[in-house]
Amino acid sequence: MKKTISQIVSDRILILDGAMGTMIQQYNLTEEDFRGERFAHIPGQLKGNNDLLCLTRPDVIQDIHRKYLEAGADIIETNTFSSTTVSMADYHVEEYVREINLAAVKLARELADEYTAKNPDKPRFVAGSVGPTNKTCSMSPDVNNPAYRALTYDELAAAYQQQMEAMLEGGVDAILIETIFDKKLFVNSAAANIDISLTGDGTTSDNDMTEGTESVEETETAETETKDSEEETKSTEKDSETTDKSTDKDVTSDYLATLSDLITSLNK
Repeated sequence: MKKTISQIVSDRILILDGAMGTMIQQYNLTEEDFRGERFAHIPGQLKGNNDLLCLTRPDVIQDIHRKYLEAGADIIETNTFSSTTVSMADYHVEEYVREINLAAVKLARELADEYTAKNPDKPRFVAGSVGPTNKTCSMSPDVNNPAYRALTYDELAAAYQQQMEAMLEGGVDAILIETIFDKKLFVNSAAANIDISLTGDGTTSDNDMTEGTESVEETETAETETKDSEEETKSTEKDSETTDKSTDKDVTSDYLATLSDLITSLNK
């Protein structure tokens, strides 16, 4: 029976494949390659939509997978970095998202199984690539309306769930979350707010002094307060840094727990 990734990784280092996009560039594909006959009716440019090649040029995608497997990769990623309805809407092909994900898994799965059969002692695995979307829940794209969001959390969650369900149905061995900029923006924003509020509380203002009436004692007092303020600010910065790291860990833990629950529910 084939061992799982978690079983093998405890014995040795597993090698993940490399980038897909830069490999695709080497093929010098044209608009016709990305579009094919099937998507001739789709408006706008399709060149650059690398995930669509799983349907229009599957030979190219499998050739890239094969090169990584020949190089010794233990895990190959599906060509699905942008395969969500949110991202594919820019190309007017969001209705094909499920098909793209299923096709991508099939292409990778076939080759992974082929190379595993050649050498059962070196099993190959497929990781479902889940990348970011072209929109964010963390900030507004409109500088004049900071409260505006181009995407809701529920919409983003639904898009990711649709993608992951197709991947699991297709037969991936794992799901690889490649970029999570919404989480990072949240942590950085939270840390910035903490810094601002605490530094503000720790800063002493000189505005209460009466101009032209400072005595030596007042000057010395002001200098002492400034030094105290600087020390408090340094202490605050250290506390803020600790809080930042703690917040980052908390958010990451919550995210991983949510992802784990999602995968568990999908596997039921």
